[in-house]
Amino acid sequence: MSKFVSEDTFSSYVTEDFNWRLKEISDLRKVTSTVGGGYDVALRKAGIALLYAHWEGYVKFVGEAYVKYVAVRKMKMSLLVDEFLAAEIGGILRKYATASGDLSSRLALISDWKALENGQFRNFKDRGIATGGNLNYERLSEICKLIKIDPKKVVPDPDYLDKNVLGVRNKIAHGESITVTKDEFILSSDFIIEAMRGFRSETEYCVINKSYLRL
Repeated sequence: MSKFVSEDTFSSYVTEDFNWRLKEISDLRKVTSTVGGGYDVALRKAGIALLYAHWEGYVKFVGEAYVKYVAVRKMKMSLLVDEFLAAEIGGILRKYATASGDLSSRLALISDWKALENGQFRNFKDRGIATGGNLNYERLSEICKLIKIDPKKVVPDPDYLDKNVLGVRNKIAHGESITVTKDEFILSSDFIIEAMRGFRSETEYCVINKSYLRL
């Protein structure tokens, strides 16, 4: 857990993960720009799939690292912002979703709710960072809401993410005939690199500013 002890160790942890992803994307860009014989066409299509994999993987990695950073502090849920409670109550809501609604059921719900609020936050029982296998702008916004990040600071152009990255990736994944040009691949890789860097930076600010604490 040493990586979650301080702001600096957290930053080092998420930066190290960013760096190997950046190198892999950079290496692929070099290969696609130098390979001949028409192999570059297939490589760029594969490259879009890889770009998406790094995008989803890194957002999940950093988001879960942030949750673990908060969890190791073992604070009461009541000291944390409402977003943590909102993400954690899913189990309680499901437990009483089919309850009869009588007084006993409602008292039991209140008891569970109070126990959750007064208990220590150790990690989400449910999936707090859910990418859904299709991390579009809408899903990113939900994750950013939990961390208290402005998603526009991560992805200033939502349409580009949804159409030019995810849209193209989904067509490739579904076996559609599609061509990714050199310029399109470079633009998409630049976009994803900056989005990952932005998500890391904004999360680091939240760690430094203790955005997880209730004011």
